[in-house]
Amino acid sequence: MRIIIMNHLKYISMFALILLVFTTGCQSRARKSEIEKKPDVNVYSGSTPSPRKVSNNEKDVISLMKSAAPKARFDLRNSGRSFVEGPDRLDIIWEFKTGGKIEFAPVTDKEGNIYFGSSDSNFYAVSPVGKLLWKTKLDDWVDSTAAIASNGNIYVGCDDGKFVALSKNGDILWKHQFPGEASSSPTISGGIIYTGSEDGYLYGFSPGGKVMKKIVVGNRIIASSPLLLKNGNILLGDEDHFIYSVGVNKNQGWKYRVEDKTSFNSPPLCDESGNIYFTTPDDRIISLDPAGKERWAIKVHEEIFAPMSLDDRGNLYAVAVDGVLLSYTAEGKLRWKKWVEKEVSGGITIDKKSRIYISGQEALHIFDIDGNKSGTMKFKNDRFLTYPVTAPDKRLYIGSESGKIYCIGNKENTGIADTDKKNNKKAFQYRFDLKNTGRTLASGPDKPELLFKIKADGEIRGSAAVLPDGGIIFGDLNGSLFIIEADGKIRKKIKMDSWIYSSPVIDSDGTVFVACDNGEVVALDSSGEKKWTYKLPAETSSSPAILNDRLYIACEDYAIHALSKNGKEIWNFRTEKRILFSSPAIDNKGNIYIGSNDTFLYKVKPDGTLDWKFKAGYEMGDFSPVISPDGDVYIISEDGYLFAVNSSGKLKWKHRFHDEVMGNPALARDGTIYIIVVDGVFAALNPDGSLKWKKKIAKRVKSSPIVDSRGNIYVAPDDGILSMNPDGDIRWRMDKMGGHFRAEPVISRTGVILIGGEDGYFYGIGNK
Repeated sequence: MRIIIMNHLKYISMFALILLVFTTGCQSRARKSEIEKKPDVNVYSGSTPSPRKVSNNEKDVISLMKSAAPKARFDLRNSGRSFVEGPDRLDIIWEFKTGGKIEFAPVTDKEGNIYFGSSDSNFYAVSPVGKLLWKTKLDDWVDSTAAIASNGNIYVGCDDGKFVALSKNGDILWKHQFPGEASSSPTISGGIIYTGSEDGYLYGFSPGGKVMKKIVVGNRIIASSPLLLKNGNILLGDEDHFIYSVGVNKNQGWKYRVEDKTSFNSPPLCDESGNIYFTTPDDRIISLDPAGKERWAIKVHEEIFAPMSLDDRGNLYAVAVDGVLLSYTAEGKLRWKKWVEKEVSGGITIDKKSRIYISGQEALHIFDIDGNKSGTMKFKNDRFLTYPVTAPDKRLYIGSESGKIYCIGNKENTGIADTDKKNNKKAFQYRFDLKNTGRTLASGPDKPELLFKIKADGEIRGSAAVLPDGGIIFGDLNGSLFIIEADGKIRKKIKMDSWIYSSPVIDSDGTVFVACDNGEVVALDSSGEKKWTYKLPAETSSSPAILNDRLYIACEDYAIHALSKNGKEIWNFRTEKRILFSSPAIDNKGNIYIGSNDTFLYKVKPDGTLDWKFKAGYEMGDFSPVISPDGDVYIISEDGYLFAVNSSGKLKWKHRFHDEVMGNPALARDGTIYIIVVDGVFAALNPDGSLKWKKKIAKRVKSSPIVDSRGNIYVAPDDGILSMNPDGDIRWRMDKMGGHFRAEPVISRTGVILIGGEDGYFYGIGNK
């Protein structure tokens, strides 16, 4: 009996095995058929896989980074509109060369660093001054514009079908292999990274690289960048006849059929009302409402290949391949058309001020919203391949056929220095730029050590300046001016006729301008030899500012003086009381701002006449104005107020601090204002004047904060140095240095913090 039962069990097991194989084979063939022949469905909704164990990295709640350009076409709607202001003049500030073409636009993080891929199969991170931060070798060339998450991680697709996650330091975190090219530029929403694939699926990845959503869409998703609709659906174009609204959270989706296949080289975009706009290869622009119903369709004379843009009024801008720029209302009515150049493929970008930037193959152009051209920069030996990307400090970044990223903007507003093309020299301004922002384009140390410490002849109250060759210059209260090497060795000591309270400034030709307490303004060549001396009517502790061929400096004769670079006075403008440590700030149009002890903030025109004055109610002669990218002016008064004044001289807001403020504000790229109160409370304010955070960092502080290219903050409290991140967390601190600092720290181009103390020592602090 046992043998009979065993034989029966044997046959039953064999039958079950055959049935399992047959069933699995059918399922496999069915799945293969599903991939090869996409189902024609009307509702596209996704689902999340069953619960599973997740890594710590996957538990991160991420979103799109809040920066000027964190993804393709700037925002989740692919609007092509930036929230920062671009330049009104087109000068090349710097170039960065790669080993291949740059066909996909760069993105930027909140510190202003630039990220992009090249056909040399490297992915690059470059600082705002054009310095390589890192590069990572990938398996094939980069085939899309990246997206940056709030935690700093970067996501990008490659031509070999790999979708890659990189850390903010360039380390490869994970890769996912698609069946075809990964040329759909990703986006990030609801903690998920979305991208399309050539296999016709919309993929949603967790931060740790797990596939959270995989939704069948159409046939081939190649160049279409996912667009987030108001109801949370994702909009995608496919290389079939359809544009799809995909319900990623079980929402109902829809698809819209067009007459010709949709390649979506110009990605779809939508306005704030949820209306959708896209182009087709049969030379049409189509608009749909949020439910996928056609609003209007326009036949254009030529194909629209480059990305379109929307302004803040809902007007649409498109440029045809033959170089004609077209503007339509939201209802599809032609507003105007203008010829740009013979062939355009780079794309359109609109800035905060509604300037229109178009990168053609031969030139970069600026138009206003009425179609008037206001600027052109032509190229002879290169071609632009990407649309312009706007960034803080009125800059544009564009990729080219020669493998270069170009940084383009207004030269006089480039931060740490101007560039002398012939000699590749750089100037150095007090507070790092003409707007006194306290924001340097250099990057400070992460693991600081004391690199050198040298003895001066007296107390050091003013900040140092950096020469074009990397040398460092500073003065002391014994009237000695020191020029030292980057490693701290003394190159030269020059005896002046009076104390030096202020900071030297350096022109692009290497000329050094120093203001002495006795009113003498001295010009020296880069070797330290005197070129000329001009005697002001009274003492001065103000640091000069240089713009073009003029030197501006305030004096205790109640006036601000404009001198030529040859030491001749051009004009002076008088206030009612003394100007002490207040140093001029200069805006994009050459207007000069200064604070006085007569309780007024003054705006002086370039010809030396008054534009307006703003009454604060208390003395401001010790404080330097700071100008924001919007033209707002910030200044401290001695009764502990920070005032924000608009470009017309009207009060926007004021913020009262609990104690006296000794230093000047520092202005971060995102508009955050950093202030330190004399009792050691460090405060961060939002651009509207509201408190962002505050933290007690020391017993007493007399120095001003500065901000580096990564957004990190540096300040000198008591007798030490500390660094904080933008959230107010202390990164590191060095205490009991003995300096008791009043001078503001400076960061050299090699990342060394330079500061002098009341103990008469000058310190260099950096990574060993």
